[in-house]
Amino acid sequence: MNKIIRIAVSAGLVSVALAGCGSTQQVDTGAPAKATTAAAQQESPTTTKAPAGVPLSEITVVGEASTPMSGPMKMDAKIYEDSVYQSLDCGAGFTWVFDLNRSYSKLNATVGYDDNAIADESSVVTFKGDDGAVIGSVTVSLGKVAPVEINLNGALRLRVEVARQNGGCIAETGYSSRLALGDAMLTRS
Repeated sequence: MNKIIRIAVSAGLVSVALAGCGSTQQVDTGAPAKATTAAAQQESPTTTKAPAGVPLSEITVVGEASTPMSGPMKMDAKIYEDSVYQSLDCGAGFTWVFDLNRSYSKLNATVGYDDNAIADESSVVTFKGDDGAVIGSVTVSLGKVAPVEINLNGALRLRVEVARQNGGCIAETGYSSRLALGDAMLTRS
C-alpha cells in the first residue's frame, strides 16, 4: 500500500508524491490557479442588516388560537405570495393570537377572501392589542380587499378575530371560503 508523502498545488495542477513507488502522479483539475495571501486565508466576519420586517407567517400562535396556514393566496385577481389564511368552515369565524414578544411596532397587510370564495361571503376582521382594545377593524367580501396598517406599539400579542357576517359553507361538500392576511409584514420596534 502506498502512502501519500507530499501534495503540491499550482495553476490547476495537483501533484501527489507516493511513498514506496518512487513516482509522482499529476492530475489536471481544470480549475484556474488562485493567489492566496495570509490575509485572504483569514476569515473575515460579514455583517448583514436585519430585514426591516418579519413576515407574520413566521410568528408563533399561542393560547386558544387556531393555527393559520401560510403561502400564496389570490385575492381580487392579485397573488399575495406570503399570506396567512384559514378556512371559515361551517362555523361563525375563528381567532388567531400571535406572540409578538413586544418586538414589533406595526403590521401591514391586505385582508380579503381568496378568489374561490362563496359569492355572498363577508366577514368583519378585528385586530386587538394586549388589553383587548380594538386597534383596527375591516369588513371584507369576495373581490373587495382592504389594506391595513395596524399600530402595535410593542404589544406582547396580537389577536385577530374573524366573524362571518354573511354566507357560509356548502354543507353537501364541506366547501367553505378562506380568509387571508396577504403579504402580512411586521415592522420591528
